[in-house]
Amino acid sequence: MTDVGYTASTIAGVPVRTYGTSGPIVVWMHGGGFSAGDLDMPEAHVVAGELVARAGVTVVSVDYRLAAFPAGLDDVVAVSSFVSRDSGPIVIGGTSAGGNLALAAALRLRDAGTPLAGIMLLYPYLHRVNPPASPELMARMAGLPESARFSAEKMTAMATFYLGPLADDPPPFAYPGTADFAGLPATLVIGAGNDDLLPSALDAASRLRAAAVPVTEYLEPGVEHGHLNAEGLPGALRSLTVMAKFLRELPASG
Repeated sequence: MTDVGYTASTIAGVPVRTYGTSGPIVVWMHGGGFSAGDLDMPEAHVVAGELVARAGVTVVSVDYRLAAFPAGLDDVVAVSSFVSRDSGPIVIGGTSAGGNLALAAALRLRDAGTPLAGIMLLYPYLHRVNPPASPELMARMAGLPESARFSAEKMTAMATFYLGPLADDPPPFAYPGTADFAGLPATLVIGAGNDDLLPSALDAASRLRAAAVPVTEYLEPGVEHGHLNAEGLPGALRSLTVMAKFLRELPASG
């Protein structure tokens, strides 16, 4: 791991860690199904440090509330709005449930007229019910343990925690995978090859393209959901390389 320090503070009343001191700003959200995860997990702490070192950015890692919708989303929007007002267009991104929050926040920021420089979605959890899986994905997933799977029961449990009685009729922005994506900035979508949620990432990438959003799509083969938490895993390192390249190649915000 690249040794990059951080500063702990609050932004708009939300606890954050800020890594780096210069360059474009990335507002970053860890995963955890809306009910778990923290700023110490590798896909938060390690990813932030690696992006600073590899792409020359500043990363604001958000300790959003693990609570029913829309608490966490409100936290992400508040932090992003504050940072953008101070620093100009930002990149917003996250993993799994953090990818959900990143995309939903991007939509709310777009609607509020807040400019964004880019979006990064890593094995995102964007649909209440997954789009259909390909036969090839189903075959790959069949041999994995239950702990690595997102069964219908597991998806229902996550939705029930997040939305309570609204789980079967999600409100706008709760699952942003089928939203109107027109006007969003360049977006990176990284999927994991052995992940029940891969169809969610693929479907979102397709819908983004259909809305004329510039999309960079990358599939990391042979890895499971959450592979950025496996520090040093070759697939995680490759994904970090793709993320850094995306950030470096974004147009300057001026």
